[in-house]
Amino acid sequence: MVRATQHRYIVSDSSILNGEPIIEGTRTLLGRSRSATFGDR
Repeated sequence: MVRATQHRYIVSDSSILNGEPIIEGTRTLLGRSRSATFGDR
């Protein structure tokens, strides 16, 4: 089941990555994309 969030392109889908927040239409974890963009570790 896809669950919407407050953000336009961020969704949680229980069938993808155990419901972790992802970018809609991908399997990219939100935390991973933020790390790549901002250099977080």
